[in-house]
Amino acid sequence: MNKTSKIAFAGLSSIALLAVAACGQGNDENTSGSDSKNKKKEVTLVSTTDVPQLDPTKTTDSTSIIVTNNVFEGLYRLDGDNKPTPGIAENVEVSKDKKTYTFKLRKDAKWSDGSAVTADDFIYAWKRALDPKTAAEYAYILQDLKNANKIMAGKAELDELGVKKIDDQTLEVQLEAPAPYFLGLTSFPTYLPLKQSFVEDKGDKFATSVDTMVFNGPFVLDKWQANAGWTYKKNPDYWDKANVKM
Repeated sequence: MNKTSKIAFAGLSSIALLAVAACGQGNDENTSGSDSKNKKKEVTLVSTTDVPQLDPTKTTDSTSIIVTNNVFEGLYRLDGDNKPTPGIAENVEVSKDKKTYTFKLRKDAKWSDGSAVTADDFIYAWKRALDPKTAAEYAYILQDLKNANKIMAGKAELDELGVKKIDDQTLEVQLEAPAPYFLGLTSFPTYLPLKQSFVEDKGDKFATSVDTMVFNGPFVLDKWQANAGWTYKKNPDYWDKANVKM
């Protein structure tokens, strides 16, 4: 199993009441010929908790965090050994003083509505999390970003956050001080990108149902019903979809 599938199913192993349908047509070790192609590939797991909502900026419970990490993807994600590996960021350049990170985003990274994932999606999500109006409990996770603590203390404006769009596929991030763990942090839900036009269009209903979400991870939510569970299926627009398999 490659690193992408390890990521997706590492999270799935601890949650509940969901069925994952990976739609790939790869060979199955236990089947052969036409039976392999026609065999429905899914796994059903059980969870003791429901998912209240899936807004990455506001998510705090462990079950929701696992789900968001399967249907969203950040600049980097954690592999099967919990080490950061490139996600939406194809690569990164780090300055000599270890305080400036320049991420190059994948040109084929898309949202499930077909639109491109851009630097603006990260900038919007991070500023939204730091905005007092959002009341994001995990906003402090962004404190390594330049001026983030000042913004949270009301001593700086959101536009002073240490993030800058160089172009649609290039994001520059400035830190307050060197943080060797920073790449790993970018996999945390608060760091996940959000499509501003979509979020603002849905308003308070954003991420409360399948119809009010747009995804950029290896899976999308096919079904989601309170107290009844949720179903993943393979995201056909995911940049690395060829390597997402059962």
